[in-house]
Amino acid sequence: APSRINFAAFRLPETMMRSLTFALIAAFLTGVHFAEAAQTDLTGSTWLAEDIMGAGVVDRVQSTLQPLPDGRVAGSGGCNRFTGTGNVAGGKVDIGLLAATRRACPPAVLAQEDKFLKALSASKRYEISPQGLMRFFDQAGAVTVLFSRMN
Repeated sequence: APSRINFAAFRLPETMMRSLTFALIAAFLTGVHFAEAAQTDLTGSTWLAEDIMGAGVVDRVQSTLQPLPDGRVAGSGGCNRFTGTGNVAGGKVDIGLLAATRRACPPAVLAQEDKFLKALSASKRYEISPQGLMRFFDQAGAVTVLFSRMN
């Protein structure tokens, strides 16, 4: 017959329980602080667009964004690579002029790329969810791009 554990024997005194509760709250608050700090440094990370302007994305076409040091960004529209001025930090998005390669691709891929680059330019701020998804927002507060982290 399986033995039973008497959990009443493991009861903690009230003062110890209070101390443990305060320690857990402090650890949670400190963890949230560190998570927010980690979110502000996006340099070198690559983000994959999962949705652009609420219209989804073409399967197996990867539109990506990579914040770089010194106020630059790089990525792929899905067909062409791009690079240029831009800053994604501290909850703010500021994408400047971008230069892109000029490869020929299917019309649907080029349409997604055009929409992606326009959405990046329209974006003014970002948020990263507890699940690690990053959302870019335009001036009016509408989501322009939903990203997941690739690395």
